[in-house]
Amino acid sequence: MKHFLLLPLLCFLFSLTTNAQEVSVEKSVYGLQTGFWGVWAYNETKLGQKWALRSEIGLFDYFGLAEGLHFEPILTLEPRVYFNLNKRLATGKRIDANSGSFVAFKTSLRPDIFTIPVERYREERNLSVSFVPFIGTRKNIGEKFNYEIGFGLGVEYFSREGYGISLFGAEDDSDPKFSPAFNLHLRIGYKL
Repeated sequence: MKHFLLLPLLCFLFSLTTNAQEVSVEKSVYGLQTGFWGVWAYNETKLGQKWALRSEIGLFDYFGLAEGLHFEPILTLEPRVYFNLNKRLATGKRIDANSGSFVAFKTSLRPDIFTIPVERYREERNLSVSFVPFIGTRKNIGEKFNYEIGFGLGVEYFSREGYGISLFGAEDDSDPKFSPAFNLHLRIGYKL
C-alpha cells in the first residue's frame, strides 16, 4: 500500500522539477548554413536568458544578381533576442539549438580582400559596412538540420569607389555612399 502512495508523490515532484525548468538559449551553438546568396559558418553564444550573440563568416554572392556568381567574404556580428521561448516550451514546441522567433541587429563587414572567381575581380575597392535590424525565426528539422527565414531593412555604407545611391553627399565617385540595405534571410543549416 505504501508503494501506491509513493508513486503519485514521485510523479508530482517530477512534474514540479520539469515545470521549473529555466527557459534559456543554449550556451553555444555552432553550425553551417547555405541560402540563395552564399554559405556561412556561425556561432551563437549565450549572453542572457533570451539573448545570444551570433558571429558568422561566409562567402556572399553580393552582386550576383546582375553579373552571375561572384562570391566575396563577409563577417557579421548580430545580437539576437529570442522572444517566444516561453510560449514555445509551454505549447510543447522545441527550443533546442535556439529554435524560435527572434529580433536582431545585423552588423556586417564586407572587406575587399578577394573575390571568387578571381578573374572577375574589379580594380575598384568595395569595402562596405551594413546595419540592418530584422525579425526572423529558426526552426529545427530533425536533430541536426534547421531553417531560418526573416526580413529586415537598414542602411549600408560603401567605400569611396563602392556602389550605391548617394543619399547624403555629392554624386561623384570620390564620395562615400550610403544605400538602403535589405536583408531577405532564407537559409537552410546543419548544426555541428
